[in-house]
Amino acid sequence: MPYRCRPSSYRPGRYNLLAEALKTVIETTTNSTPVVKTSNDLHHKYYHLNLHPQNSVKLYTEKISRGKASNITVVTGIEAFYHMGFEIIEVEHFDDLAVSPHNIFFGSISFVQTALNKLDFEIPEHIDYPGCLSKFYGRKITESTIDKIANNLELWNVFVKPRHKLKKFTGRHIKTTYDLIGCGDIDADVPIWVSEPVEFISEWRVFVRYKEILGVKLYKGDWRNQYDYKIIEEAVNLYENAPAGYAIDFGLTADGRFLIVEVNEGYAIGSYGLFYIDYAKLISARWAEMTQQEDQCNF
Repeated sequence: MPYRCRPSSYRPGRYNLLAEALKTVIETTTNSTPVVKTSNDLHHKYYHLNLHPQNSVKLYTEKISRGKASNITVVTGIEAFYHMGFEIIEVEHFDDLAVSPHNIFFGSISFVQTALNKLDFEIPEHIDYPGCLSKFYGRKITESTIDKIANNLELWNVFVKPRHKLKKFTGRHIKTTYDLIGCGDIDADVPIWVSEPVEFISEWRVFVRYKEILGVKLYKGDWRNQYDYKIIEEAVNLYENAPAGYAIDFGLTADGRFLIVEVNEGYAIGSYGLFYIDYAKLISARWAEMTQQEDQCNF
């Protein structure tokens, strides 16, 4: 079999025990009056989307295995889409997989990019450091290649990360030859961003959908430190031509500056504890934008 899917076998809470604690979801009625529904009322109903089971919107998701570090994000998103009325289909292989418009693909970076290729849509360029936000970087950031850095010791003591491919390798501080392991490519000289090293003592992820800040989540460092919400709001407002869904990582430096760490593409990012419905709606917004279709979760 080229692929296997199990749309009828998915159950809320099957992969995520935390879902049992999430007891309410808003149902939008015809007169737009919000009504609270318990999770037990949601089974096999299609709220917000006004769909019937036979023509339901489908969420194609990467088949996951317990024990993988990234699973919690995928599971969180699956729960959210299920509760919003999507039919969940787990995909093992893309070979001969028949898909139709107005469906969403959700999973790892490689999974989503494969889906975009299959549907003949372009993979968006890396965001990383938009020029319009340069005032928030607080450090010099330039373009180069990994071979140039590797072969010139005088250029070391810099932070590097891949420029065109998401997660080609994890960004790192180059101080010794050991730090270069895993950065190169035998077939190509990898384009990279090069920046002055900065010591961040706390880092937060800011989730943005349609220019609205959905939440700010600490993901690294001392929780007792505080972020500067005014700088966050200013950066979001100044971001020109921003994607429909994305995230900006901010960090507090050891010398007290509050800077942008990087800007993240929205179609495959970690949820970092963001409310699960908000997270799924951010994913949906970015997918709809990339595939030039209506956002099925724009409510």
